[in-house]
Amino acid sequence: MNIINNEIVSLPRLTKSNVNFSKLDVDESCGDMSLTFPLIADDLQFDDLLELLDNKIKQDYYNHWDELEFEFEQSFNRHVDLVITMTDYGNYEFNLFKYTDDIFAKIQVELCDDEIKLFEPYMYKYFEPSYQLEQIRGDVEKSVNNKIPVNKLVGLKLVSDRIVNNSYKAAWISENKQKCMICELADYIDNKCPVIITKFGF
Repeated sequence: MNIINNEIVSLPRLTKSNVNFSKLDVDESCGDMSLTFPLIADDLQFDDLLELLDNKIKQDYYNHWDELEFEFEQSFNRHVDLVITMTDYGNYEFNLFKYTDDIFAKIQVELCDDEIKLFEPYMYKYFEPSYQLEQIRGDVEKSVNNKIPVNKLVGLKLVSDRIVNNSYKAAWISENKQKCMICELADYIDNKCPVIITKFGF
């Protein structure tokens, strides 16, 4: 993770251990969707980032009140949010936000490829659902091909598939209606979640 147009401040690498995925907040209230992920910024690696954001907040506060009150400075915390939005041109934008009372600081960042992969399932789910369905469908088909001999799949056609929350379900039926296969993925966001295959007429 790097601050755009700023090579001085070093930022920590985002991992599963410092992003609180369970507290994801999806906001569509302003017409444009945004995904907010709280960061777990307890590690010392976040100190430089926190100092930068706190200084921005102090500057805004000082510009408005011409002084910094002790109570205001005492209200500072280590809470930082990563907010993902999509621009009108179809590009993703990543911003870090820090709030103190009614004042906030914001900086735009760019993520490394491995960091982006952490958020891709959520980005596809909320911003590009049709693309996400194609991706999951392809992954499930690969899993099926690895588990069932190809000759037994001849004649089977996908007749229905859908995504409900984080789960995926697909139905395959043979042309003569003698074979049927149901594929279920309980949580497609979890890379370790297995595909459950139920066969009829095999």
